[in-house]
Amino acid sequence: MEGRDLPRAESAFRQSLAFYPDRESTLINLAAVLTEQGKIGEAKAACERIVALNDNSDEGWLNLGMLSAQGGDLPRALACFDKAITCKPDSVEAHFCRGNALMQLGQPEAFSLLDDHQCGIRNVDSDRSEEHTSE
Repeated sequence: MEGRDLPRAESAFRQSLAFYPDRESTLINLAAVLTEQGKIGEAKAACERIVALNDNSDEGWLNLGMLSAQGGDLPRALACFDKAITCKPDSVEAHFCRGNALMQLGQPEAFSLLDDHQCGIRNVDSDRSEEHTSE
C-alpha cells in the first residue's frame, strides 16, 4: 500500500463498516490497512471479528495466524494456520506459514510429514509416466 493515504483508507473502511458491520471483505481490508500502519492489536481484533462472523474464513484465519506469529504467539499462529488449512486445504500460503511456524517452534519433522496431496501438489512426472503407460 505504498504511496497510499492509509489513515484515509482506514477511515473509509470504518465508515463502510458503520453501514455494513458484518462485511467480511471490508474487515479484511481494514485489517490490512491497520497492519500497514503498525496497529497490530487493532488488526488482530478485526481478524478475530472476521472468524467470529465466519468460522470458515480461510483468509481471516490465515491473517490472524500471521498477526499472532508476528506477535510471537506461535502456538496460536499454528492453530490459526491449521484452521485456515481446514477451510481451504489447497492454500499454499497457509501450508507455507504453518511450516514456518513449525520450524520456529523447533518441530521441522512435523512439517516434513506432510505429503504432496495435503498441499494440493501433483507430481507432474508421475502423471506423464501414467500417460505413457496407458498409450
